[in-house]
Amino acid sequence: MKTNKIEYRSFELTSTISEDKVISGLAIPTNSRSALLGDFYEIISPSAVNDQLILNNDVRLLYDHDPSFGSLGRSKYGVGTLQLSIEDDGLHFECQLPDTAFGKMVYEGLKRNEIDAVSFGFYVGEDNWEQNLDGTYTRTILSIDKLVECSILDVAPAYSSTEVALRSLEEFKQQEEEKKAQILAKLESTQDEINQLCKI
Repeated sequence: MKTNKIEYRSFELTSTISEDKVISGLAIPTNSRSALLGDFYEIISPSAVNDQLILNNDVRLLYDHDPSFGSLGRSKYGVGTLQLSIEDDGLHFECQLPDTAFGKMVYEGLKRNEIDAVSFGFYVGEDNWEQNLDGTYTRTILSIDKLVECSILDVAPAYSSTEVALRSLEEFKQQEEEKKAQILAKLESTQDEINQLCKI
């Protein structure tokens, strides 16, 4: 289901920071099941992370999702100070931090391991829901309609923002109930026809 509101997902930051203030790491992991987000898991399909995602979007690297600090880097349709690339495990980023007081603050935080989470803001293009045997659900994001930003964070939130996903889940549940009702109605209709034939 395509969503018209931005979603955010956060992960542990696995990155390197060089002496010349270049940070690099994984921004969007693919084929990796998330922790339980309420009553559902989430997997980002490799089909959602492709070259077009880089070439068709203006993506900023922010601190704590807050543009008031300014951008640490920017990939404008694949070109800029924020380098995005596709690897086997997802979307990777690389950026030389700016030589500003803000850039130096972030650099020191990374060196001291005080900044330890990464997040990205996106709009879903297409997703797929399945119910698991234990009653939980799995959401597979098949395509990302728009990638807005990546952020590095001091602390990853205990739960990613999932309001939009939960609305999508409720729609899926409703569709499944409607399907069950249609099947039940068809079975009842078939049974009535059988009963009528038995009377003949």
